[in-house]
Amino acid sequence: GAAAGAATGPAEAPDAPRASDAPPAAGAVRVAPADGMRMVFVPAGRFTMGAPSADPAAEAQERPAHAVELSGYWIDETEVTHRMFAAFVAATGHTTVAELAGRTSGFVDGRHHAAIPGGSWRNPGGTVRPASPAPDHPVVAVAWADAEAYCRWAGRRLPTEAEWEKAARGAGGRRFPWGDAPVDGTRANTADRASGIGWADPAIDDGFATTAPVGRFAAGAGPFGTLDQAGNVWEWVWDRYDARAYDRAVGVRDPVVGPGGAAPAAVPHVLRGGGFADDAAHVRSTRRATNADARHTSNDGGFRCAASWLASRAALPILSRAVVWHTPVPTTPPRPTPLPPPTVVPPTAVATRPPACDQPIGEGYRLLPITHEARLDPADDPEVNIALRGWKAVDEARRLVRICGPVDGDAPQLDGLFGDRRVPGFTSTHAVYTLGGRAGGRTEPTAWPVHLAGMATAPGEVIRAPRRGPDIDSGTVHAIVLFADHDSLTLKYTREDVVLATNPGYAVHLENVCPAPELTAQYARARRDFGRRRELPAVASHQPVARSLGGEILVSVRDSASFMDPRSGKDWWVDHWREPPCGLWERLMAPGGRGW
Repeated sequence: GAAAGAATGPAEAPDAPRASDAPPAAGAVRVAPADGMRMVFVPAGRFTMGAPSADPAAEAQERPAHAVELSGYWIDETEVTHRMFAAFVAATGHTTVAELAGRTSGFVDGRHHAAIPGGSWRNPGGTVRPASPAPDHPVVAVAWADAEAYCRWAGRRLPTEAEWEKAARGAGGRRFPWGDAPVDGTRANTADRASGIGWADPAIDDGFATTAPVGRFAAGAGPFGTLDQAGNVWEWVWDRYDARAYDRAVGVRDPVVGPGGAAPAAVPHVLRGGGFADDAAHVRSTRRATNADARHTSNDGGFRCAASWLASRAALPILSRAVVWHTPVPTTPPRPTPLPPPTVVPPTAVATRPPACDQPIGEGYRLLPITHEARLDPADDPEVNIALRGWKAVDEARRLVRICGPVDGDAPQLDGLFGDRRVPGFTSTHAVYTLGGRAGGRTEPTAWPVHLAGMATAPGEVIRAPRRGPDIDSGTVHAIVLFADHDSLTLKYTREDVVLATNPGYAVHLENVCPAPELTAQYARARRDFGRRRELPAVASHQPVARSLGGEILVSVRDSASFMDPRSGKDWWVDHWREPPCGLWERLMAPGGRGW
């Protein structure tokens, strides 16, 4: 996408250009060292991005067509293959979003896109149609964060949306990568008569019901030599999705719609190119798509990588019309930069989604009018959805700790998370990053070393709302649900739909949980239009609200937006804390004191 004043794109470390540097020819080929991927060169220059007004299949999000100026770059010739992704996993130990969730999604009956239990890149058919993917087919069932992690490991990055479209269309504004000729079985893998898809074109037979080996459709090559940019699998790009990005695209060079990778866990990103389950209208080169969030995975979704020209020069052969020439040899050969996990993921103990997560929990939740309306969609608000911030592990005591300071007798009590009101085993400790702080590695500047604590649970264990005395309505309601998705829940112990320092009140963030289906349904009704919502689901103290996704849940407590230490015995575990107040402790343990 192209938005004026947009956020910074994928980070790279470009070499300083030299007078002797000359860009490769359009369509030149180089081989990436990390994975052997062939990459083609797209030269700098202007092209028209977006669909022409005369295209009857174009949607509003594809218009208006507008001029975009891009620097030169390399882009993968094909989609990343299953074999390449397997090598990445073997080298890094990466666990994908679908593996953690225990499912992917796809067209399972020819018409309906639904969950595929057990599906992942290793077995996209899951328990529905178990099968091992072919090594030369595109890897699928990968989330945006998985794709970004692979490209970083390989020393590349995801292409921006503008880069993807220019590679597919060229400066001439092609409707499809090969030109304006209609889709047929020689140019692309789409919904043909073998696919079983309800909208398939019976006149087309491309030879494949699902994915095809990458590069199989040479007649569908783009203007610079890319393959499979129409059909086969949808492809993640770097940009955050913005349906109106083109309305603001005026005089922009190298555009990218942010925050892009700053929020990989939940922010919706753009998908391009269409897949094997799509008709001709959906594989046009200007077609844009997105999903609920970047954690979406599907058995028809993959990716390819890109690299800026000056940032990617290396001592590699570049092939152009069978002539091999070499770029200048750097003093120190460049290496792919290993990537820390692109999003905070649950520990490896969370391998599958417990079946109980999809079963009703047996509770009713009413909607409660709120007194302060959020200005951001909660999924995009890092104050509410802390997965947007991310966190890092810290080496701190995994037990209740003694923290001095005033005590609030009305603070939420975390033993109320559990049916037996126990003090759980503490399994991990973490510090939460500042807003946008993941790139810089800075954590929240609080007085406490731990902002988020792991607590031991049984997979599928019922998790309850932490108990608190004061109610917020009618003596029976103690908190509202600010945010709920498939693995997170945020509760606010006031009727205000925000977590801000200017709005006092406690908030509790729960990660690695699956909210109760009944609660999720109520929340979905309430947030259909977050800009005008007037009520949110309400819960009582100790009321069941979720189930644990595995052997650990992550818990964070905030007071007036400040992150507190969830291990503090005197604050959040009052009924289980037996040590004396801080001042008394010092007096007892001082020389001449009575001891304890």
